[in-house]
Amino acid sequence: MLRLLLTVIVAAAGGLLAARFRLPAAKMTGAMIAVCVLGLTAQLSYFPADYRVFVQIISGMLIGAGVTRKDLKKAFSMGSAVVIQIVSMLAMNIVLALLFHFIGGLDLPTSFFCSAPAGVQEMALISADFGANTVYVSFVQLLRIVFIVSFMPPIYRRVVRKRAGGTTQRLEAEGRKSAGPSKALSMSKAQLLNFLMTLTVSAAGGLIFRWLGVKSGAFLGAVVFSALLSVGSGKAYLPFGVKGVAQVLAGAYIGAQITRDALKVLPYVAVPVLIMAVTIVVFIVVEALVLNKYSHLDVMTCLLVSTPGGMQEMALLAQDYDCDAPVVVVMHVIRVLTIISLLPYIVNFVSQLL
Repeated sequence: MLRLLLTVIVAAAGGLLAARFRLPAAKMTGAMIAVCVLGLTAQLSYFPADYRVFVQIISGMLIGAGVTRKDLKKAFSMGSAVVIQIVSMLAMNIVLALLFHFIGGLDLPTSFFCSAPAGVQEMALISADFGANTVYVSFVQLLRIVFIVSFMPPIYRRVVRKRAGGTTQRLEAEGRKSAGPSKALSMSKAQLLNFLMTLTVSAAGGLIFRWLGVKSGAFLGAVVFSALLSVGSGKAYLPFGVKGVAQVLAGAYIGAQITRDALKVLPYVAVPVLIMAVTIVVFIVVEALVLNKYSHLDVMTCLLVSTPGGMQEMALLAQDYDCDAPVVVVMHVIRVLTIISLLPYIVNFVSQLL
């Protein structure tokens, strides 16, 4: 518990320091880097996997409580965007897998599961049934998330600035009403009760979805239940600081996974990791520009929809950039479910061809 407390304190300090210097996605990025340094130098970082449930519930509550009826209508009217995303993600998976195999030297099943734009845990579990190296899969998948959280926000800023004609103003969805956390530093009795109700409903939804065995159930359950509360009653309430807490905890969890033992795998997957870093950036930018042209989504939302990060991390980044967070969540749920469902068949098919 002392190591966990130290990890959270270091994460909070890193997040605040990064925010002071106005780094992109500052609190999550700063927390991740600070905890990573703590783990690699003093080997004291600690964030147990079971505790991620609480992080997922808070993150899901943050997204769901901001959902409006207008958001729901928009999220379910994205046929062309869904098609573009699925085709792009599958194409990226296949291209990366072939590069990992022929250039990086990994066997074909390991290559496919290392390059799959889906969840770290899900890919590690499924890959074992195909004879893939689960250690390699887990590490490369983790580095994908770390790379996206660390290096993509500056790229987002540059692309948006260029598309906006040189301004640094963030693009928001046209006419979207923001329902994020209140910036008031104090709460009335009614607000406190609404916050406790929002937290209780979100926790209940997360635990129910997790008990039902839904992938990323704690996060998705919290999103669904808090969104139902927001849309149905309008009483969902989040006080100032909730977003920062969620981002710091998410950064702490990611950073704690980078340990000295984990880095021992790096020499064996160095080439695939470098290939992944370059290829992912190209695919993200190209897919985002295509989405922006053929859908009603704004540039920043398109960039986040096109980024193959974790659902929780991408949702938090969407909040940080004032995007259509519900749209980002829905699109990434579709992306993960599609990859998990189709990847085993793709692996078998390509293995027979080669």
